Amino acid sequence: MELTETKNTTDHPHECSWVPPHDEIILYVFLNILFSCLAVCSNFVFMFAVFKTPNLQTVSNFFLCSLALADFSAGLFVNSLYSCIVLFGVSPSGLWLSKVEKFVWIQTLVCNTFSLALVSIDRYIAVLYPLKYYTIINERRCFFSIMSVWVLSIVLALPAPFISEKGVAVLWSIGGVISVVFPFIIISYCYFHIFGAVRRQATRVEPPPDSVVSQSGQIRSVTSAQRQQKAAVTTSIIVVFFIVLFSPNIVFAFLYALAEEGCDQAAVLRSWLWGVLVAYSGSFINPWIYGLRSKEFRNAFNQMFRCRN
Repeated sequence: MELTETKNTTDHPHECSWVPPHDEIILYVFLNILFSCLAVCSNFVFMFAVFKTPNLQTVSNFFLCSLALADFSAGLFVNSLYSCIVLFGVSPSGLWLSKVEKFVWIQTLVCNTFSLALVSIDRYIAVLYPLKYYTIINERRCFFSIMSVWVLSIVLALPAPFISEKGVAVLWSIGGVISVVFPFIIISYCYFHIFGAVRRQATRVEPPPDSVVSQSGQIRSVTSAQRQQKAAVTTSIIVVFFIVLFSPNIVFAFLYALAEEGCDQAAVLRSWLWGVLVAYSGSFINPWIYGLRSKEFRNAFNQMFRCRN
């Protein structure tokens, strides 16, 4: 998101400005603080639950922890940053805030989308290749993948603060392909095959009406298939939430590119601020999805809070 195209000046109060009116600023800052607190607290609880509960320390949950850390950092930095941007406007802090905003926006976006892609690949291998899962996905490869995503997010974000105004459009175009289109091609591919495999597994594990042979083995197969299906559905819910919440920003990006300089761009930027707020509101939703759909996490949360009480 680019905040330096139009300026907010006190010398010319009737000039077009992307800065909202006073009442809207109060509401915007309040919601940012609220979402920030919720994101930081909920994702910290999730990561702490994995840290303190041995049976939750699995490769799949390590991938989820990477996503939780990305959401944690988004709640800690992004919401605070946009509150400052709205409060201070462009002057006197606009120059450095704009540079920081470019870096943080790209870094958090890349980290979130690629972390979602890692979680989807993990689910893909678990469902389609269950017997080879622990051979393909071990802890060393898991941590290497997570570190690669975080390094990539920083490397891609580093040039952003130093790109000229003329290069901003190119930056968002290339950044959009790398950080959104590419990961969601991977995610779509994974879930297309995941749900196809889940349907086939559900058909295979249904016992014939008169069959009494290998009942315990049949029950284990049904339980395993149901567990994998539930995990895949949980991750798909998170992906859908991200797409729904982030989509307005894509619309605003196109509107901003098409708008004429001045008042039209200022109007788009003003609405885009709310698009950013909606996009990052998902940072506190993901841990609640895990908690509501995973019995293991519910038990871990209950044990944590019961011990504290």
